Amino acid sequence: MPKIPRQVSPRQKLLYMISSEILTFDPAGTSETGYFLFHDIHNWEIGTIEGENSVEHGKKIDILIKKIKPLMIGWETANFLKTKYANVDWLELVYINGIIPYLININSISPAHAYKVYNLETKRAIESSKITGLIMKQVKGERGRPKNIWYFQDKELTPHQRDAIAVFYIVWTKHLKRPWPWKII
Repeated sequence: MPKIPRQVSPRQKLLYMISSEILTFDPAGTSETGYFLFHDIHNWEIGTIEGENSVEHGKKIDILIKKIKPLMIGWETANFLKTKYANVDWLELVYINGIIPYLININSISPAHAYKVYNLETKRAIESSKITGLIMKQVKGERGRPKNIWYFQDKELTPHQRDAIAVFYIVWTKHLKRPWPWKII
């Protein structure tokens, strides 16, 4: 069950207990941020937010949050201090990872960050098909070389969308301690 903010009405408390509306992000400071929105097993959405920098991403994430009003938001964070790939894009990623918690706070949403999506446990879950519905298919790419394409429920994914689903997997199975929803169909 999501963490319930201290000052909520009884109706809001009931919604927190029965609803599963969760929005997860795999943020990028530049290019695209992948997101996954879960209402229920038959009603979910995968998308991307595109922008030149973290401020544009933050504005678009804010619009999405205000439109959807999710009960919980999960996002991937990483250990930014131990990276050897520090560049301008890296700095934008640090910024967006500060903007998301700010937006969660001002919109009174329950947070559930996922530290490093590609930790060993999640990587094994993806590779061993524990995340039912998330599959990789090898297709012929340009020049006839094999190319790996990820799909979720037959929808082709970008790498950031795939990681947003992995964040949802962490939030759903680790934070909320629920069984993976697509495993039961």
